[in-house]
Amino acid sequence: NFPVCIIDDASGILEPISIIPLAHQVQQLVLSSSQQIKANCMKQLKEKGFSLSLYERLQQRDYPEFQLTQQFRIPKSLNICQTENLLKPDLLFTQHENKLQLDRFPAKMINIDYNLFYSNYNVVKQIVEICKNTYDAKTFMIIVPDENQQILLQSKLDVGKNNEKTLIKVYTPYEISGLEAGVVILSLFGAQHTQLEKIEHIQEKVLTRHRRVLIVITPEEHIAIK
Repeated sequence: NFPVCIIDDASGILEPISIIPLAHQVQQLVLSSSQQIKANCMKQLKEKGFSLSLYERLQQRDYPEFQLTQQFRIPKSLNICQTENLLKPDLLFTQHENKLQLDRFPAKMINIDYNLFYSNYNVVKQIVEICKNTYDAKTFMIIVPDENQQILLQSKLDVGKNNEKTLIKVYTPYEISGLEAGVVILSLFGAQHTQLEKIEHIQEKVLTRHRRVLIVITPEEHIAIK
């Protein structure tokens, strides 16, 4: 008999499970902006009072945009990724340089040379250390396009040496349902354009997984993502 049930995208709840709250006499069901509802379920939901996402409802009330960013990490309608080319292995993310603008936008897009990314001078490992020290982050989720990239990066990061203070996990997009981390690093290395088109709906869910910082790493040959 709760008046409202809110289902966040990061909960990993899929149809038809999202209908279950209505069966328990929840008066209203509110879904995050990227949650998808099957067409045959919409009629029942509308009869129960569902019509707009929480994001849309707050927009109608002139809810401040920056608060929405915190509420939903990255609302679908906001384009907050900035682009910067890094041609050398020295990554200096500091609060003074505003390279990771956590105070305004919890996201950053970085273009990196392919050889640099997979060299012994590991860029991802640097980013993990910088975020750990700057933002006191303890959990890291690294999302790669496929299993081959997953195996390769796991060996580079030596994820088997995780300790209580730092937890690093490498996932493919199909393994992240219901998971979150303080810092999420989305790597597009090794992804084909056709592959990105196929997992476009998963990319939206990637953008809701971080609690503090989202970093998108792309090759120098920039691959556009929505």
